[in-house]
Amino acid sequence: MTGLEKLVSGGLPEGSPILISGSPGTGKTLFGLQFLHHGVLCGEPGIYVTFEEPRESLVTASENFGWNLEEAAKERKFAVMEYFDLGNEVYFSEMESMRAHLAELESRRKEVTLRDKAEEIDVSMADYQTRLKQIEEMVTERRYTLTQHEREQQFVERLFTLVSTMGAKRLVIDSLSAYAIYDESREAIHRFVRRIRDLGTTTLLISELPKNSAGLSRDGVSEFVCDGIILFSLERTKEATFRKIRVEKMRHTKIDGAERFLWFTDTGLEVRDRPQEI
Repeated sequence: MTGLEKLVSGGLPEGSPILISGSPGTGKTLFGLQFLHHGVLCGEPGIYVTFEEPRESLVTASENFGWNLEEAAKERKFAVMEYFDLGNEVYFSEMESMRAHLAELESRRKEVTLRDKAEEIDVSMADYQTRLKQIEEMVTERRYTLTQHEREQQFVERLFTLVSTMGAKRLVIDSLSAYAIYDESREAIHRFVRRIRDLGTTTLLISELPKNSAGLSRDGVSEFVCDGIILFSLERTKEATFRKIRVEKMRHTKIDGAERFLWFTDTGLEVRDRPQEI
């Protein structure tokens, strides 16, 4: 990101977990996507783990800034993992195949004039639609019946495999706050960050802060176990609102802890010395 070097001498420490904390609308998700996009340009594949935002929304947001992450995904330089869809990959593959067959049958049905042939196609279509409904119900049930421990274990195993096969160097977890909803104990946060650290990737762990919060994270733990903290905030005056950024800490790296202003440009985020009104 243009201007970030003023805040962090030498850039983000390689292989470190970095906490990205701030209230909604401050630019954290975009910062994460830009971090991965820059990695693609530098030959460092990256993975975006999302708890809430669907993959399509992330790709569209990237395209708005000219970042072709869809093409990067085809080249195995970028991937999105949707946390609550873990373990359902086989089902999704089957659903995709069935929908393709259904589309083909619907096309043939429009061209058929013989009654017996039309009825045969209708029966096949009904069978596909029934199976699709069954799979959708199974996927929905699995989202709510897996324990947090089971889900985390699946997640870590899948993530380790993906990092290894892609040779991923960068990772974004969006968000640590969403993970903590399911287990907010101090030990759970410690364990989760330790397991992420074991990946060896440079990782951004996004945390949502309540508006006007004086803390550094929602969970009150991650700021102590991460190697760095970057705070995003909004400053409101009577005349305007500004986005701001500040590096709170960064181990083994010289930092400038002063606040700077965050700009949204046509090509992404930039750090500048003067404000951009929003």
